Amino acid sequence: MSFKILSEKENGLLKRKELTGEMIFTGATPSNEHVRKEVAAAAKVPEDAVVVKRILCEFGCTKAIVSAYAYPTKAALEAVEPKKKEKKAKPGEAPAEAAK
Repeated sequence: MSFKILSEKENGLLKRKELTGEMIFTGATPSNEHVRKEVAAAAKVPEDAVVVKRILCEFGCTKAIVSAYAYPTKAALEAVEPKKKEKKAKPGEAPAEAAK
């Protein structure tokens, strides 16, 4: 698996690099976790400071276009990126916090 940065835009207001790159792989489309590791290595930032926005791949191709944001630190990422929503409990199940 190889990753090459095609374009890099510095966003000074949000303190991040907006990256677009090309990933060449074999087999199935790589997961967000694998892509995050490759982008972090190419951008020279910590893995936990990278957010993968898009992996665009055509059927049958072993090449994907990746859009990602690279922040200098995890704290900068948490200050800008929206929080993930928690999953709702199904009817009849106790909430996770109430079970503790």
